This record gives sequence, C-alpha cells and structure tokens, in this order.
Amino acid sequence: MKKRMKGIICLLCTCMTIITLPSWAVYAENGQIAEKTFQLATPSEADRDTEDNEVLEEEKETCVDLESGLETDGKMDEDLREATPSAAEEKPKAAPIILPAKIGVTATAFSSLGDIWDAWAGKTSFEFLSENQGEGTKEKPFLIKNREQLMGLSELTAMGMMVPESGETKYAGDYSGCYFALGGNIDLQGVDWIPIGFYRDSSENSGEVPYPFSGEFDGNGYTIKNLKLYSFASYNNVGLFGAVLDAEIHDMAIIPDGNEIKGKDRTGVVAGYAENSRIRNVTVKNAYIRSSGIAGGIAGEVRGTVIENAICEKMMIDATGGTDVIYVGGIAGIASDSYIVDSNVSTGDGTTARIQGTGYIGGIVGYQNAAYIYNTHVSGTIGGYRSTAIGGITGRYAAGKLKVARFEGTIGNSQLGSLAREGTFIGARQGAATNFNYIEDVAFLYADSESKISSNVCGSEISDDNDYSATRS
Repeated sequence: MKKRMKGIICLLCTCMTIITLPSWAVYAENGQIAEKTFQLATPSEADRDTEDNEVLEEEKETCVDLESGLETDGKMDEDLREATPSAAEEKPKAAPIILPAKIGVTATAFSSLGDIWDAWAGKTSFEFLSENQGEGTKEKPFLIKNREQLMGLSELTAMGMMVPESGETKYAGDYSGCYFALGGNIDLQGVDWIPIGFYRDSSENSGEVPYPFSGEFDGNGYTIKNLKLYSFASYNNVGLFGAVLDAEIHDMAIIPDGNEIKGKDRTGVVAGYAENSRIRNVTVKNAYIRSSGIAGGIAGEVRGTVIENAICEKMMIDATGGTDVIYVGGIAGIASDSYIVDSNVSTGDGTTARIQGTGYIGGIVGYQNAAYIYNTHVSGTIGGYRSTAIGGITGRYAAGKLKVARFEGTIGNSQLGSLAREGTFIGARQGAATNFNYIEDVAFLYADSESKISSNVCGSEISDDNDYSATRS
C-alpha cells in the first residue's frame, strides 16, 4: 500500500459538516489515486487475516440519499460484494423500502406463541389497531399510546403481523408493512421487555428470528423510558427491537431502567440486528450493555443499513466471553455494506465507564466491513483489559471509507504488551492485502491533542499504515 503525501487537501467531497475544528488533525493530501475495489468480508473471514483476498469486479454505485443534507459526489461509492468462506458471490443492490399504503385484511389464522411470551399473557393490548388510532398508512399511522399497546406491537410482530380471525377478535387481519407511531411518551415501568421482532419460543433460540419487524416506526420525538432487557442473556438479537428487515425507525429517545441490558450476539439498545433498514434521529441515554458477543450502542449488527444522526450519551458496553470473535462499537458492533453518518458517542465518567470487550473495540464501530463512516465524534474511554484491538472510531477495518472523524477520548490499555493493537482512529486492519488510502478512503481525522495524532492513526503495525502528514488547524 502506497500513500505518498504531497500537499494538504482542503476539500473532502461536498457539503461535509464539521461541528468544531480541533487543534490537531490528519488531512488527506492531493495525489494521483489508483482506483481500487473493496471486498465485503464476513466476520469469519476477518479472523483469518489472509493476504490472498479475491479482487472483485468494480462497479459504480449511486449514493444513498441520507435526507439530512449530506451530499456525496457519485463517484465516491462502489458496489461492494460479500465473500463467503466457500465462494465469492456478488451482493445485489438492496431494493428500496416500499411500504404498503393500505392493510390487506385476511382471515388466515396463526398458531399461538410459545413459552417466551407466557409472562405477558393477558397484559398486552391491540387497541392501537382500532380505527380511531389510525389506519396504518404513512399519513395516518397506528398510534401507540401506552405500555400495553407497545407490548401489543411486539406480540403482533412475533405473530407474523397477523391477528387470526376468531369469534372474539375484532382486529383480525394482516398488518404487514404498516406504519406505526408513538402517540406520547411511554414508561415501560420495569416490565421485562420482549423485543419487537423476536423469537416465538425458546426452542428457536439457536436460529434466526422468524418474523423480523418490517415497517415504519415513528417515535414522533417522544421518549421510551425504563426499558428493561435483563432476561435474555443467552439469546441473540436483543434490543427494543430484536431483528428488523426493510424497516425504518426514527425520531425518538430511549432511556433504559438502570439495569444491565443483557444479550448474547447482536445486542443493542435500539435493535439487535438491522438489515436493509434505516435508523435515524435516535438518542440513547445512560445505557449499560453486557453481552457475550457482538454489541453496539444503537445496534449489535447492521447490514445494508443507514444509521444517521444517532447519539449515545453515557454509553457503557462490556462484552466478554463467548465462543466467537467479539466486535463492539459505540454505534454498531458490525457494520457491513452500511452507512453511519452524523453520529456522536460519549462514555460515562470513571475508570469502569467505558466501551470495552475482549475482541475488536471501536468508538463508532467494532468491525468496519465495507461500510462508510462520515462525520462522527467520540469522547470518553474506548477499550480496556484484553481488548484484541482498539480504535477511537473503528476497531477493525476491512473495507470502506472513514472521513471527517473527531476523537477526544482515551484509548484504554489492553495490557497485551507487544501484541497490543491500539490506534487513535483505527485499531487494526484485516491484513496486508486489505489496503486503505489516506486520500481516497481515510481522510480528515481530528484529535484534541498532538500526542494522539503522533501516537498512531492505525494500530495495525503494518508497514506504511501510519505514513501520513499532520497539521495544526
């Protein structure tokens, strides 16, 4: 990888917002850039760190409209492909999210839910499906006004968005792809929450969630407080939403109840796993996640997803144990073929209030796997004891772009001695064949002190990874 620096460049792309300019910065500089391809690796491939990555055919990609005034220049993004351990297959472009305008009512019955839901028997409400609380359309979404109705949405999702027809049921129908919205602040009052888009029975725990949430959830600027996720430490896909697919979640704040949020793999406050979805304008406050696998402040893992304008205040994550490699990020544990834009993470105060784990730890994302990270800010302590690699923004880089990032925090001591991989912005990259370029891929990195810039942008210790120029702003 060659990164010859010739002169300071002052333009990133178009209309990139920087909130506050710091004293010290790493800029991308002008130079002749050779076109390159990205390979979208799976977490299992990342563990092998092979230098024999396959070169995939390069295609241009239309930039994602982020609805926040962020503009890209159209040539910056590339179609990314995902390589599986057995073969390399082309990753198709995600279809646009199209939600139905009306409800298709059917009379199809659905089997009852399993043992996970026993504690909620008789405590949920489908009243939000009544005509006086909306129609399920974008113009008139179903309004959820209290705890019991939000519990009802979770139950409805586990039922495949189908209410079976029976003699006593007045809300029978198919509610797939409908629009839902909060009608006010909701206090969950310590109820042991079952995620929206979760398993029906404990026997399904080893597999994928059979019915992810698909539709739109508009928080209308309201707050959900006292979220308690304590009973699913051995389950994957844990969060307010468990698994979401082709969904949009936006405009709300979430405040947990003060207990640890416990999960196995894919644990987050907003969602455990999100695919082909959009999460925007969300704030998480005072959360403490303890997991034995992949974890993130907003979502545990995202794929083909946009996270925009996400704020995590006083975020604490501790991910240890488990049998697989752990990835932890202040926003997402793993981000594949996704965008994370205009987002801010801060940890709490004190030596234990940090984002840490025994794997790859990043202030924004644990594993950047063909993901685009623009305009982010991190403060607080990132990483700690036995962390494999620690980066102020990215724990492990496989492919993607990292531009306009500010780190004002502290990189924790992994106590691994010469094996430590600690970088101010990137902890490590996947291997010598996984190149990044300081003009094309990584640019405009800011820190609040000269020492953070000089200590290493990337902690990989691969030749030339820290061949950059720094300047005082």
